[in-house]
Amino acid sequence: MDSRLFDVLSRPTTTLGLTIALSSIFYWAYYSYTNRISGIPWVGRNDKEWFASRKARHRGMVDPASIHREGYEKYSKNDKPFYFPTEDGCDTVILPPSQVSWLASQPEPILSAMDAMRTLLQTDYMFDPHALLNPVQNFTTRVLLTRRLPVMIPGMVEEMGIALDEFFGTDTENWKEIPIVDTLREVAARISNRAFVGDPLCRNQEYLNNLLILSGAIGMNAAALRNMNPLLRPLRSWWATRDFRNAFKEVAKFTNPVVLQRIQDIKSREKGDLKTKEPMDFLQAMIHQSLAQPYAKDATPNMITLRITLMNFASVQNLSKAGSNTILDLVNAPADQPVLDVLRKELESVMGGSADLTKEHISKMEKLDSVIKESLRISHGATTGFHREVRAPSGVKLWNGQWVPNGTLLGVSAISQHHDDDYYSDALKWQPFRFYEDSHREDPGSIAPDVASVEVSKDVDQAEYIRQKQNSLTATSDTFLTFGHGVHACPGRFYSAVALKVLIMAVLQRYHLRPQTERSENIWESGAYIPSSSAVVEVMRKK
Repeated sequence: MDSRLFDVLSRPTTTLGLTIALSSIFYWAYYSYTNRISGIPWVGRNDKEWFASRKARHRGMVDPASIHREGYEKYSKNDKPFYFPTEDGCDTVILPPSQVSWLASQPEPILSAMDAMRTLLQTDYMFDPHALLNPVQNFTTRVLLTRRLPVMIPGMVEEMGIALDEFFGTDTENWKEIPIVDTLREVAARISNRAFVGDPLCRNQEYLNNLLILSGAIGMNAAALRNMNPLLRPLRSWWATRDFRNAFKEVAKFTNPVVLQRIQDIKSREKGDLKTKEPMDFLQAMIHQSLAQPYAKDATPNMITLRITLMNFASVQNLSKAGSNTILDLVNAPADQPVLDVLRKELESVMGGSADLTKEHISKMEKLDSVIKESLRISHGATTGFHREVRAPSGVKLWNGQWVPNGTLLGVSAISQHHDDDYYSDALKWQPFRFYEDSHREDPGSIAPDVASVEVSKDVDQAEYIRQKQNSLTATSDTFLTFGHGVHACPGRFYSAVALKVLIMAVLQRYHLRPQTERSENIWESGAYIPSSSAVVEVMRKK
């Protein structure tokens, strides 16, 4: 061999490059050809094609709805599993609707919701895994945030008014065209942070800008990491997650001093040196919970800030997308369905001349509750829902005897179930009062057996009460999966429901919405069905 060629090949950089190239080729070949679970059919794969698996994964990424529909009709409705392939390494075994209850009932050591989240978002490469391994934020959200909602609502309403004035405008003479998704993202950041960190930080635009950058970076960085060769992911993750890290540092500049001051104030109150009342926001509840943990790192400003940013990621994304879908559906309601008028009349009736919006008022907006839930149903954000990762070391055996190994992602075709006429009549049609009418019908035979024995006041019709609970926005079931179901159902859904209703109620109170003749089509992005950033709505402030 030529000595010069030998010198080049023996250099560390050349060796590293060849190692990366060969491992990538090996992984690509393995990933292209291998069906890792025999006995489970792939959907979208043509065995007669070259690189059949690779092409199937590409189809799963560019047109996930069609792949899901095909698999759902061919396999799920016949009580069989199918394999949903993706290009980003998150291949999922899709179980039929009959297995939702089984999925929901499995303990974390067997099927893990947390491990599935870590895989899908690649969080271990972005931040300290302790934040999810000891999920203080989940209990704080599910219990403490929910309990504090009644006292937080006035502040959320005030912040909503301020944000709408700024982003929707105050012009009472002319229509204003707004990009609804981007606008509601700004509004969502304001109202969410009024509840999470309080005033005045919730209005600090530099803080909010970095928070929005950080929220966007989580999704983009996760997608980049999932698409990497896993053999090289540890080496490349530092560069791939730089956007998240940089934005987090900027956010922490604002939150860490607040956290430190509040910890000091808690200690001063305990000593009796400080008599002022505690803030009643999510951050304060989070600090108390963090201080009570056995791990010292839980009470550090960076860990508390991290948990606040994770809450913001979920809240801002969900509120802006769900709010956008609901408003787009409202302005595109058929001419023979005066949905906006019906909602405004309900609002006037519920408020009864009161100027202060309370939790009781929000709870009584049953028709609005139905409208939002119907928009969530028909425009469900993800094709695959209810993700679980097999944690049991030896794998698990499915109901049909099929064995799946440790590390396998399981899920259900949520969008297909939501669009199934067997569960929802005329399922592809947006029927705004579907759930309201279902709650108030006279037929008691459809009451689910698991809630049929609920004890209620003698002054309340039991059947109607149960149906209202079943059909409420926050209720989960085997067929409505937007918030998941079972023990791992979204812990923040009660807050999300209140925030969504506060948003729509404030818009109805303050603005005219110009009807449209054609709804802006939602788009597919990384397997999610979301409103397009090009969608616009015309608004005008009421006099």
